[in-house]
Amino acid sequence: MVLLVGLVVFLAAGGGAYALARNYRANQMTQDCGSSHACIPGLKVATLTEALKDRGHRCVEETSSWHCDMVIGRVYFDLWLQSSGGYVYSISIRLHRMDDKALAGTGLSYLSWFGALPFRDDPVLTKEIKGWIAQQIENDKDTKATIGDYEYVLQRPEAESVEFSIQEK
Repeated sequence: MVLLVGLVVFLAAGGGAYALARNYRANQMTQDCGSSHACIPGLKVATLTEALKDRGHRCVEETSSWHCDMVIGRVYFDLWLQSSGGYVYSISIRLHRMDDKALAGTGLSYLSWFGALPFRDDPVLTKEIKGWIAQQIENDKDTKATIGDYEYVLQRPEAESVEFSIQEK
């Protein structure tokens, strides 16, 4: 009987610790990564660059940053990831269209995917961020917004080059 009670107490404590850790991670907007920068929680630069390589990017490490690029059709995707302690703290993207067509489809999906990374555990906020990016592209205006602990900057959406960055504020 004592063994059974001990097992129940152990499982209850483990379940409570799991729920607490899960809630903490879901509400955590940045994490310490051993530098003056706060990093995106759980976003390891090695994991992200491997995923990008699997999707056709060429990625090269340069000191504390990574440069990844690729071409799809008439769009050049240029990406810089700043990292510390193995985690990403800044994302800068430049999409260059080799024609004068509006940014849509693949380019918009690309920006939206990166825009959602800091809040990938929050489906409601992720959806709002993707909608915000689409609206800014549609409005053809430079814009800056603070979302949680991050500053989002979108520049030149009407030009052939669109620049988008996410960094701690």
